[in-house]
Amino acid sequence: FDGRVVGGLMGEELQDRLAAKEICIACYEDLIGEIWEDRPELPKEPVWILEDKYAGKPASEKIADLRSTMAEKNAGVHILTSLDDIIWLLNIRGNDVPCTPVVLSYLIVTRGEILLFINQETLNEEVRTYLAGLGVKLYDYNDIYQVVPSFKNETVMLEKAHVNYAVCQSLDNSVTVVDMMNPTSSAKAVKNPVEIENMRKVHIKDGVAMVKFMYWLKKNVGKIPMTERSISDHLEAERKKQPDYVGLSFETICAYKDHAAMMHYQSTEESDIAVTAEGMLLIDSGGQYYGGTTDVTRTFILGPISDEERKYF
Repeated sequence: FDGRVVGGLMGEELQDRLAAKEICIACYEDLIGEIWEDRPELPKEPVWILEDKYAGKPASEKIADLRSTMAEKNAGVHILTSLDDIIWLLNIRGNDVPCTPVVLSYLIVTRGEILLFINQETLNEEVRTYLAGLGVKLYDYNDIYQVVPSFKNETVMLEKAHVNYAVCQSLDNSVTVVDMMNPTSSAKAVKNPVEIENMRKVHIKDGVAMVKFMYWLKKNVGKIPMTERSISDHLEAERKKQPDYVGLSFETICAYKDHAAMMHYQSTEESDIAVTAEGMLLIDSGGQYYGGTTDVTRTFILGPISDEERKYF
């Protein structure tokens, strides 16, 4: 199997279970890639810098804090592959995953260096200068599989639950592995005052968009043609009017009547239905802003409903 898409812990579990049956694992085989003729390339969305007025803490201080934790664990190398941790640590953002402002990358932090493995076409001069100022050395995305084996007689800190099996297996036998939760995971959970204030501002902006949308919906339902998809589009249009809006935080769930009973229903061109002035409409939606992320769920009573609907709601 392709060890790049299997987690380190799962790979080790397979390894332990199969070893008893004298079965070997080959984890560098991209079997799908051998037959996928029209496989699309990886995204190449531009990387941008999240300013300190949004992050609240310079990347240089975050990196220093991380190295302090590494020193406590006597680790000379930290391998970080979870995308949300990488962008938080470096205060950068991108658009490589739908609805999530992350950047396809790997990161290795040592006592004196930072190695970023990334598609370098995504970096403009401003971002390159910024990263150089943090002491970041750039490598091509897949070079991590050549660099990781070069660490000898080191203590390497990583989280096997988040690092893929291929990276784990490429570590030299002389390496001591400290398997622990990424320090960035707990660090980013503790919001600084700037982040907290930005979240307040973001929810006000998003609230304005939601209230304007609610007014439009209640005023016009049953009077103009509406469908699940056109309602979703109108809500997104209201969000786009707000300052610092980046995009949706997930695909909007707009589900009318019995569609709302489906878990995480996504309206498609085939399933899209007309919405009229009766029954219930569920909308679960959110936005990405420079200052934070929102997720809002509301059920609207658009007109007459049955006693059974009222009871179970």
